[in-house]
Amino acid sequence: MKKIGLRSRSEKFINGLVSRSKKDSSMIPTLCQVFKEDNGELEKHRDAFKYILWAFSEKSGYWYCRAHFIIAGLWALKNKKTTTTKTIPFSVAVATYYKKSESESIEKRFKTILDADETQLPTRMRDMMSIVKEYPIDFISLLEDVLYWNHPSKFVQIKWCESFYSQK
Repeated sequence: MKKIGLRSRSEKFINGLVSRSKKDSSMIPTLCQVFKEDNGELEKHRDAFKYILWAFSEKSGYWYCRAHFIIAGLWALKNKKTTTTKTIPFSVAVATYYKKSESESIEKRFKTILDADETQLPTRMRDMMSIVKEYPIDFISLLEDVLYWNHPSKFVQIKWCESFYSQK
C-alpha cells in the first residue's frame, strides 16, 4: 500500500470539502452553524461529521479528527466562493491585517492564539478568521499546522510567530 504524505492528505481533505460543497448546498451552512456553537465536544456534532467522516480511518486519533473538524469549520465560515487561487498562510493574513489596521488588539489576539491549548484554539481562531476574512487563507497549510499544534517543541507556534513578525 502506498503511503501519502501529510501535504497530500491535507490537500485531499480541502479539495474534498470543495467538491462536496458543490454537491450539497446544506454542507457549508451546517458546518458554519456547528462550528459557531462548538464547545469542544465532538460527539455532539453528528450533523457536521457526515461531511468530514470520509477523511478518517479507524486509526485516526482524537486530535486528528478534532483538527479536521476545526479546519472544516473555519473553511466553511470563510467560504465565500473566492475566485482567487493564490492563498497565504493564516499568520501572514493576520500580520497583513495588523500592518493595515495598526491595531494593537490584533497583535494581542494573535498572541492568545499562539498560547491557546486545544480547547481554546477553535474559538480563538474562529474570532481571528472573522477579522481576516478578506484574505485568501491557505487551508491546506493551516490543517497541517493545526495537526501539529500540540507538538512539545511548539514548532508551529514558533513558525507562526516568525512569519507574523517578519511581515511587520
